[in-house]
Amino acid sequence: MQKTMVLEEYEVNANTMAIVPNFEGEAKSIIWEKDGARIPASCAPTAIIKRGCLRGGSSFEGRSEAVKHYLHIRKKLPVPVNPSEGIYAFPISSLRDPENIWIFYNHVQPGQFVTSDNGTMIQFTDGTSLPTKASTFMIQQQLFRTGHCQSMFTA
Repeated sequence: MQKTMVLEEYEVNANTMAIVPNFEGEAKSIIWEKDGARIPASCAPTAIIKRGCLRGGSSFEGRSEAVKHYLHIRKKLPVPVNPSEGIYAFPISSLRDPENIWIFYNHVQPGQFVTSDNGTMIQFTDGTSLPTKASTFMIQQQLFRTGHCQSMFTA
């Protein structure tokens, strides 16, 4: 059996669709990339987002303060990870929730959700889908907030 290599560092990029927490083995995150790639990483999901923000020219805390100021929201903040590259992400639950998943706005297929008793299946533009424990309403609210965030930070 071939052992999958776990990345020590991952750079968020235009192909990043989701960052999912992982609780088995060495990997703390599984990064979903466009067209089917699943990349295990040793960093927690929010740590990967924070690193992406720095690569985009600001700290996670600075970006969060700006979003709070302009969008007048306090919880489950969308994050302009790298606005110059059009990379925006949103959490599906509290940042304190170890099962929080980060979703990348530009990869979500709008209006294409499958709801069940266990949560909502998010459909991505490449045809893949990701099960979440979040309600469809919450996912739609996060998409709306992130779209608003993108319009605020796009030059």
